[in-house]
Parts: sequence; C-alpha cells; structure tokens
Amino acid sequence: MRRWCLNGYGITLKSEWDVQADLQEGRLLSILDAFAPPPNALQIVYPAGAEQPRRVRALLDHLEKGLKNTC
Repeated sequence: MRRWCLNGYGITLKSEWDVQADLQEGRLLSILDAFAPPPNALQIVYPAGAEQPRRVRALLDHLEKGLKNTC
C-alpha cells in the first residue's frame, strides 16, 4: 500500500512509523487527520511457555531497541 501511494494511485491508512520517513521527506502527505483512529499499542502474540524460543526473544529485543527512539 505504501508503494501504491508513493506511485500516486490513492490514499491509505498506514501506521506512522511505517511511513514516517516518507512524510518527513515530503513524498507522502498526511490527510484527513481529523478522522484518524486513536493510537494503539503494539502487541505481539507468541507461544505460551516458561521459556521463549530464541528467535522470539531476538525479535522482541530488536523491536524494543528499534522503537525506543520513536515513542
């Protein structure tokens, strides 16, 4: 959808973190802000258990590190 909008085909609802650079560089414009849904928290669902698989822990650590500067 991001690429579709960058090519000028229309509008879409995207997470700001996904298009933040495009907005800052002027490649995309934020419109209809008065109708934007309220912010929501990022949620991750992973298998229950006492010990998380290493790949799940690595993903959570990566996301936490990457999102710290954006919140």
